[in-house]
Amino acid sequence: MDEFDFARGVTVGQYVPGNSILHRLDPRAKLGGFVIVLAAVIT
Repeated sequence: MDEFDFARGVTVGQYVPGNSILHRLDPRAKLGGFVIVLAAVIT
């Protein structure tokens, strides 16, 4: 087993359509949520 086998299933930089709550959220809400989570982690 190669040490990078796990990376074969990871998609980076490619659009992946989905129907989850996060996919349906407004991009501004996602960005705001990210900032809130980031601030909570940092402080």
